[in-house]
Amino acid sequence: MGRLAVDQNFQGQGLGGALLGDALHRSIRSEIMAYAMVVDAKDDIAKGTLFAEFFLDKKSGYEEWLFGKVSTTLNHVAADKTELHEHADAMTLLKGRLKTRLRKRT
Repeated sequence: MGRLAVDQNFQGQGLGGALLGDALHRSIRSEIMAYAMVVDAKDDIAKGTLFAEFFLDKKSGYEEWLFGKVSTTLNHVAADKTELHEHADAMTLLKGRLKTRLRKRT
């Protein structure tokens, strides 16, 4: 996805959040499996509005972690060590991984 913006005449009405929510909803429903969505807010107002509702702030070391994940994935693709799953199976695997991570945090 590219840029997402609201005309200045319509800012402050929650449209940016609605657009972002719609984009997230569409990405979840699509047949393309997305591992992450990275959002770089234009300014502090957008950050305060959108991030409070949808996202967590990046922690120190995030860029290195993400680069490592992407590098590992690209290495797997280059070595032909990837596994493709049907959408329902991929979602089941993802939900299981998320539940495991959540249990570790508590």
